[in-house]
Amino acid sequence: MQLRADYTPGYFRRFLWIALACAAFAGWCFYDGLVVYPKKLDQAEVYWALDEATRDKQWRDITAANQWPPSPPDPTKEINGKIQSQFFMAGVCIVIGTFCLLKWLLAKGSWVENTETGLRTSRGKQVQFDQIESIDKTRWEKKGIAKIRYQDNSKAKSFVLDDFKYDRAVMGKILRLVESHLSAEQIVGGPPEPDDDEPDDDGEPSNVAEGSATG
Repeated sequence: MQLRADYTPGYFRRFLWIALACAAFAGWCFYDGLVVYPKKLDQAEVYWALDEATRDKQWRDITAANQWPPSPPDPTKEINGKIQSQFFMAGVCIVIGTFCLLKWLLAKGSWVENTETGLRTSRGKQVQFDQIESIDKTRWEKKGIAKIRYQDNSKAKSFVLDDFKYDRAVMGKILRLVESHLSAEQIVGGPPEPDDDEPDDDGEPSNVAEGSATG
């Protein structure tokens, strides 16, 4: 039976929301760094250049004439530090946002499917059943992650099955298919998956949806 687990849009959509939030915060930081704090810096330079003995009176006159806030501004060094921090935070947001945006874009249309002799992904990664040394299910029950360990040209590699990122029902069937080619000793970190037609705890057969067929 041909099985294909398509990507789960809801899972990857969160990366888009993170990217948009990072873009908004980066825009806010740029506005503060290019507009808000430079304006405060101009005011601070005027304030701290005034004669200390008459500074307060001169500042009241200046703020009244320019409609500036009457409170004394922070030292120029401190404001310059805030400007730099705004650009730093914007840079961090851009890096994180770009990563999340790429994660969302690259996931669109991705899939994991079986072949006659193994598994493959939409990105071209493949593993043959006879290459598999073990499958680790330590995180399968809580996280939906099973890691296939195999050898390819004498190199140890891994192939991950993730039912959060890809269709859960179909991924469960793919996992059972993989296990059908392994011995009990090769399945570690958890028991083998039950067959589709095995009864649930209530004695009724399980009704897991069939995977989407592909030609």
